[in-house]
Parts: sequence; structure tokens; C-alpha cells
Amino acid sequence: IIPRDDPPPYHTSSEELASSLDRTNRWMDRSLETHRRGPQTGQMCYGIVHGGSVPSLRKASVDFCVSRDFDGFAIGGALGKDAGELWNIIQYVMSGARLREVADRTDRPVHVLGIADPWNIRRLVQLGVDTFDGCFVTKISRHGTMLTGDVRNPGRLSIKAGRWKDVHDRLEGCHCPTCSQYTLAYIHHLYKARERELVSTLVSIHNLTFMTRVMQTIRDDIQRGSL
Repeated sequence: IIPRDDPPPYHTSSEELASSLDRTNRWMDRSLETHRRGPQTGQMCYGIVHGGSVPSLRKASVDFCVSRDFDGFAIGGALGKDAGELWNIIQYVMSGARLREVADRTDRPVHVLGIADPWNIRRLVQLGVDTFDGCFVTKISRHGTMLTGDVRNPGRLSIKAGRWKDVHDRLEGCHCPTCSQYTLAYIHHLYKARERELVSTLVSIHNLTFMTRVMQTIRDDIQRGSL
């Protein structure tokens, strides 16, 4: 369970962020109390780390969450305007605010809200993040973008591009239900024929299969000690 929170947008003043954080903390206390009173069926309740890009607020939010008996932690709120700022915020929360130390010591998982692309997932796992969620994979699928190449450093191709209209080959190296049956030229044709829902479905199948391989590779690398 992720308690209801008050996530302000990126361009928010420190004063408004502080007020939002206080409101979220009150809501989390009420949510956790209600959760603990209910039947314990194995369901987990996470504390949400907020504070935008303000280190002092992020630290205060971590301190609040670790002082309660949440089953895990979710890093949320505004996570920066680009990948660089995202990295800095998560790195500070995990190391500077010592969330990773507490999570490891108490065997509680850390989740990042709304981040689910293969590049950031691999980077953030190195900081101690355990799980992720987001709509990235299916969102790019709706626009005809396919993940390709090395699962440790993926590339992209746009099936909308005219270069694929005469490529009567299936995508090399992929054996998902889409790529094992349909050529790039055919999927491109479907897009040009405005069969957008069908394209979205076929590309989503491919991208979700690709992400399954990404996550399996991450697990394998962790077990080998190379990540």
C-alpha cells in the first residue's frame, strides 16, 4: 500500500514543499495507523519520501519514515527535471540521508515511484533501489518506439520511420510473440495504415518482453557480484 500523499510539481517553493511534506506526513500516520488496526494479511504499507530537490526536506522526510514501522519505503515527489537531477536526488536520499543503511539493516525494500525505463533502473539499482513502477514502456509503445539491442545499454527504433517499409525481416535477436511473427515492414505498414491500437499492442508486447530480459539480466548481475 502506498498511502495517499501530496506530491507538488517540480517548480514549487521551499515553503510550499515544506507545507506539502507536513501534510503528507500527517496522512501517512493516519494511513499506517488504519493499516495496523486492520487484519494482517501480509499486505505491506510503505512510507513515502518527499521533499523535491531540497536536501533538508528530503532528509526530514527520510527521518520521519524510518521513525515509523513502515514495511518499506517509496521515494516519490518531484524527482528532478532530467536524469542527472534524478540521480542526484536518489543518491542523496539513499546515501546522504542514509535510507539505504536503514533499509539494509532492517531488511525493508526501497521503491522508486514513476521511474521504469531501462537506463535509469540499472543505474538506480546500484544505489540500493529494489523495485520500480511506471508507464514508460507502454507509453513509448503507443508512439511506435521499440527497445532494441543490448539489454544492459538498450537502443530504440521508431517503427514510424520510412526506412522500415522495405525491411522484410523480423527484429534480430528478439523472440517475443510480436517479433517471432511479424516483420518490421509489416508493423510499419500497420502504423501507416492508422492501425494504431494494433501497433500499440504489438510494440507493447515486444517492449514488455524486452524489459523482462532487462530485469533478469540485472538479477543475474547482482548474483554474480558485477552490479
